[in-house]
Amino acid sequence: MLDVTQKFSPCNSGSAISYADAAHRLYMAQVAKIHEQAEAVEAYAALRRGVETIIIEDIYEALSRIEDNEGGV
Repeated sequence: MLDVTQKFSPCNSGSAISYADAAHRLYMAQVAKIHEQAEAVEAYAALRRGVETIIIEDIYEALSRIEDNEGGV
């Protein structure tokens, strides 16, 4: 069984941390990465909604008016 109180010194740098601290740091890094990914997904969705709104409300209406006028000419 792994003793989590044992110290771990990466690359013999002299700054030893426990395996429990190292595991916690790795876990928190993964949690931060997941939060960043979730924020990126939310930002992309908001951007997409904005673009869709512009296309639907501005461009589509203008194109519909142009098509209606061409049909009557």
